[in-house]
Amino acid sequence: MADKKPKVDQLLDSYLDRENAATLRHYSAALDDFAGFVKAPDRLAAANRLLGAGFADGNELVTGYRREMEGTRNSDGKLKPGRGLSASAINLRLTVLRGLVR
Repeated sequence: MADKKPKVDQLLDSYLDRENAATLRHYSAALDDFAGFVKAPDRLAAANRLLGAGFADGNELVTGYRREMEGTRNSDGKLKPGRGLSASAINLRLTVLRGLVR
């Protein structure tokens, strides 16, 4: 009998199939964080939303996520705070999303 798991579920399982426990922990946390941003119940729903969004909408979604993590500037040039995550924390989260959509 063929495996009937949905393709995104299989993709996510394959992507998170890591030998290094620390890498798995960081990747899982990054996907859970993104799920919180998109208000998805779990990382699978978040992955479905990102992968199903198409190029333009997916790019807009990830851009909004980045702004939420780092903050943006208003029309006066003043920083509107995001979560204030470090550049390395932001880059890790974006790298995980980039790897998922490849």
